[in-house]
Amino acid sequence: MHTKYVVVTTQVPISGGYYADTKWVQQCDDRCVNLLVGKDFNKEPYSTNLYLNPLYSNEVAEPLPCWFNNILTGSSPTYHTLCKAMSDLNNWNAITKAECYRHYNNHCHCLATELHQIQAELILIEDSLHASQHQLKVVHIPSLILNLEGQAFPQAQCGCRFTKQGPCRGNNNNGSGASF
Repeated sequence: MHTKYVVVTTQVPISGGYYADTKWVQQCDDRCVNLLVGKDFNKEPYSTNLYLNPLYSNEVAEPLPCWFNNILTGSSPTYHTLCKAMSDLNNWNAITKAECYRHYNNHCHCLATELHQIQAELILIEDSLHASQHQLKVVHIPSLILNLEGQAFPQAQCGCRFTKQGPCRGNNNNGSGASF
């Protein structure tokens, strides 16, 4: 049976600004590793995130192949197949980056869905607002209360006043003399 061993060349900060070589590494499920300097397992391990080693070159990075991107962003069974294949490479950093990308991608999709829902609600409310304004115009309510035209009425809760343009949306004076 052939086993690949990964050499970890990480140092752990100890006291006084000194570092010591890592002797034991434990991979965690949350994209972190626990590192121990010696064989004393009663000591608190040093936990840190995993990062890929950067490859510096003058070459322009190629975009991810479509097939890889489709698997990376695909359904759970497909993604787990990718994770299994990557775990066979015995490269924790690469697996961590794939998991990190998947997490950010899922979060991005959730936020985009929420944004679309809020935008749809806003359109519905704006349509209702315009319809309500039209109904006020049709029944000629402004012409029935002409004695109120041009007068200001402070609202007790927010310090607003009614004008020809309608009520304000809050106190427009922040004390600086300039309006928002």
